[in-house]
Amino acid sequence: MTETMSVLTPGFIELKNKRQTVCLSQQANSLLYEFGVSIMAISPELLEILRCPKCKSKIELKADQSGLKCTNPECSLVYPIRDEIPVMLVDEATVEK
Repeated sequence: MTETMSVLTPGFIELKNKRQTVCLSQQANSLLYEFGVSIMAISPELLEILRCPKCKSKIELKADQSGLKCTNPECSLVYPIRDEIPVMLVDEATVEK
């Protein structure tokens, strides 16, 4: 069964499948993460095309979905996600090894 997810407004997520629609707050999403259920805030299509602004390497979503991490071990910058929007600015990134 195909499920879709969309951001209604900052802080709220809507999940749909053929039988039902569920609206979750970002806090509920965080609670689900604590129980091992992951709702991806960034679409896989967007992750596929985004690159690290500093070194142009691929990025990946951190497990806690708080940021996007550069996969280049020499760079290792993490770009924050604020209100469901990736902040892809080198000045806003932190280094995480």
